[in-house]
Amino acid sequence: LGDLSQSVLGSQYTSFQQTNNLKPARIVLIRIWYPMVENSTEPVFLERTVYRDDAKDGRAYLPALDLWKQTLPVVLIGDPGMGKSFLTESLVAANPAAKWVKAGAFVRNPQRYALSDDKSCLVIDGLDEVAARAEGDPLHNVLTSLGSIGAPPFILSCRAADWRNAADGAEIAADYNAAPQVWTLAPLSETEARKFCQLEGLDETATEKLLEHVTERGLGDLVE
Repeated sequence: LGDLSQSVLGSQYTSFQQTNNLKPARIVLIRIWYPMVENSTEPVFLERTVYRDDAKDGRAYLPALDLWKQTLPVVLIGDPGMGKSFLTESLVAANPAAKWVKAGAFVRNPQRYALSDDKSCLVIDGLDEVAARAEGDPLHNVLTSLGSIGAPPFILSCRAADWRNAADGAEIAADYNAAPQVWTLAPLSETEARKFCQLEGLDETATEKLLEHVTERGLGDLVE
């Protein structure tokens, strides 16, 4: 996402960075991983929020790491660069019984990712990779691979544009006897964005400039 922002901001990215004495690759407030300590290489997870819309109850919000508390299967959707991959890795870090795999690798060799017991779960990241690299419907290919190893419970991440809500939900339901819960990764709230800036050492003036800069250069949809 840092690369995306630098590409969108162009020369103004460098200008803003130099003006405010920021280090390379640390300017982007919409990243969900960041060093907490100067010169640290250890990433720290900034808690994210997911939401789902229900015709009866309206919109419900949930801390992203609480997706484990939901009935599987779960589909996590979001726009490119929102942090879905980092979130799926964090879900596995929070649940040692889970196994993380890229969707393309899983379709190529599902037996490698077979689970040893019914308490485990697969976290499959990047349905769009299957669309780019394999023939046929990507979700159908993933479900076929899941079926070949006993149809284990799963969490699947997918770009919002690639998710066909009714059709894809029905296909999963046909194999799992239950419709998936579909959750959308929410943009950072303004509070979260400001928290990021504070942890990065930006003062209030620099924070305001950065938020304005992001909005002016077309990244405003990534921060609410």
